[in-house]
Amino acid sequence: MGFLDRLKNLFSSGPARDEPDVLFIYARCDRCKQVLRGRIDRRNELGRSNGGFTWRKELMGTGKNRCFQRIEVILEFDDQRQITEQRIYGGKFITAEEYEAEIAKEAATGSA
Repeated sequence: MGFLDRLKNLFSSGPARDEPDVLFIYARCDRCKQVLRGRIDRRNELGRSNGGFTWRKELMGTGKNRCFQRIEVILEFDDQRQITEQRIYGGKFITAEEYEAEIAKEAATGSA
C-alpha cells in the first residue's frame, strides 16, 4: 500500500478493508445524544495489563450542541487481542449501523 492510499484510508469514513487489526467503536453521548466513533489499532494502541491488554480513550463530540462532555471508554483484550470486557462512562455503546444512520440523518437535514 502506497503513501497516498494510507493517507486516503486515514480520512475515509469507514474501516479500511486491508487493516484487519483496526477496530472502530461507536458511542452516543448521554448528555447531548451526539454519536461518536473511536478508532483502535490493536497492534499499536493497546497497553499490557494482567493477562492481556487494555485500551482507554476519551471521546468528545464537536460541541455543536454546546456539549463538551468527555466519554471514557475502557476495553480489555485477551492475548489474541480480542475484546473480553468493555466499559463506558458518560455515554452508551451503539452499533455501527446506528452510527451510520444518525450521520446520514444529520447530513440529510443539514445539521452536521
